[in-house]
Amino acid sequence: MRLPTREADTPDINLTPLIDVVFLMLVFFVVSTTFTEDRALEVTLPAADSTAEIERPRVVASMTADGRIRINGVAVPETQEGLGRALEDALAGQPGGDAVLLIRADRRVPHGEVTRVMSEAGRLGFSTVSIATTREPNIQ
Repeated sequence: MRLPTREADTPDINLTPLIDVVFLMLVFFVVSTTFTEDRALEVTLPAADSTAEIERPRVVASMTADGRIRINGVAVPETQEGLGRALEDALAGQPGGDAVLLIRADRRVPHGEVTRVMSEAGRLGFSTVSIATTREPNIQ
């Protein structure tokens, strides 16, 4: 008697887990990649050719080239705590406690000093910070 022989089963390769792993790796690389610009850019900052009026109450921070700061005309001590106190007092004096900080900085004031005032204003809750500019004629 002859016994029937079974044909060898062809193995099935399930590709679903492989595709899942490939997509997970793709998502990982897309999320973890940072894009940097390797070459230096030459930047020419634009001059302001228009002015916008601020309708909300505002606190004015004036900064001179020699490092003096005045908040609404009142001199501010040179310490970070003094700046914070002066901004806090000016904000408390505004109706509703919501005001725009307008920074009037001399063009020779270091960028770091303006950033320090902006940072302190953000910490205290000023929702908007504006920088005053002058209109320059013949802007191209």
